[in-house]
Amino acid sequence: MLFDLRGFINKEILIGEKLSEIQFYYTPSNFNTSLNFNESLSQRIKRVGGKSPDTYNFGLNRNFSMDYMLTNGIKTKYTRAVKSDMQDYRGYALLAIKDLDPGVVENITENLSTSFNPTIFSWLKPNMNYSSAYSWNQDRESTIGGANIGTQLRFSSSIALSLANMFEVIYKPPSKVSSVPKGRSRRRRPKQDEEKVEEKVLLNKIRELNNDKKVSGILVQLPLPKHIDKRKVIETILPGKDVDGFHPINVGNLSSGYDSNIPCTPLGCYLLLKKVEKNLNGKHAVVIGRSNLNGKPMTQLLLKENCTVTITHSKTRDLKAECSRADIVIAAVGRPKLVKGDWIKKGAIVIDVGINKTDSGLVGDVDFDEVSKVAKAITPVPGGVGPMTIACLLNNTVECFKKAHSK
Repeated sequence: MLFDLRGFINKEILIGEKLSEIQFYYTPSNFNTSLNFNESLSQRIKRVGGKSPDTYNFGLNRNFSMDYMLTNGIKTKYTRAVKSDMQDYRGYALLAIKDLDPGVVENITENLSTSFNPTIFSWLKPNMNYSSAYSWNQDRESTIGGANIGTQLRFSSSIALSLANMFEVIYKPPSKVSSVPKGRSRRRRPKQDEEKVEEKVLLNKIRELNNDKKVSGILVQLPLPKHIDKRKVIETILPGKDVDGFHPINVGNLSSGYDSNIPCTPLGCYLLLKKVEKNLNGKHAVVIGRSNLNGKPMTQLLLKENCTVTITHSKTRDLKAECSRADIVIAAVGRPKLVKGDWIKKGAIVIDVGINKTDSGLVGDVDFDEVSKVAKAITPVPGGVGPMTIACLLNNTVECFKKAHSK
């Protein structure tokens, strides 16, 4: 289908969702007021002809300005300036302040400007501007009397139409077949882009999000470039907003059996296990891999269910023997098709966390074709643990939101 009219209607024509996103602000975004006195005395002495009359000025300037943003698309600015002549108080400036006498008003100027830039369609951006100016001026020395008054009104509007954005909404290109599974991508950015990001910039951004009450969860995509300290980054995230569950406080709470944010992938594996076997009490579980991201938190979840847990790793002497005795095998080591069919006892549950790119495509740490013949249940790769990781990430975000608003 070349033209996705349904998507166009849902995304662009029905603007109810856009209107629901409008935020109203009740206080000015900027407010300034000032009051200052100006006093000057000018004297001229001629070489011939004696002294010229003194020129004396004593005035008061009062200024006021306010910026107000009603919504993200409506902005208003108002300024007012009043200039007064206070020569009657020559030599008595303090008395003028005491009497709160502004003197004789000589000049008043006011300006009001408003802009309206609604964001309704991604491809159509209207822009409207209105401005008004008012001035009042009276010369105290004038013998004619009266005052000069001036006003000015301006209105302008424009519309920016982006055909490229419009066709992006309407046109839906044919989908391309890809062997990369959907889900939480771990693809790295180009190296030149990574090197541009400074560690302090990233840390400051995290601190900014920590203080933003509108942000419920923070996730930093791993792995990080070599010049950025992963530990420092993880520890900067507030534990209550750590949706990945990697902060040391969350790790410690999980190990101690306290309430914590649980890492997404181990939590997804745990939920899959509970779906197949509700009672894990006394089960013998073997975890292949001892990483902080998967192996260790998975072990804590299994211990919480009263499983007997064996953690295996690259130094384990007889990995096949360990797996053959297990009721549950969780492989998270990153070696393609490591676990074979003769490693698994009949009726065991196998969770394959690994994902490896080979010449024949994406495969897990488990030889699926062999193990599926003897296992009670087994997760495929791709399409097994990956979607559960995404679901648990969303669940953690919702839980962070609930905890933040229950206080």
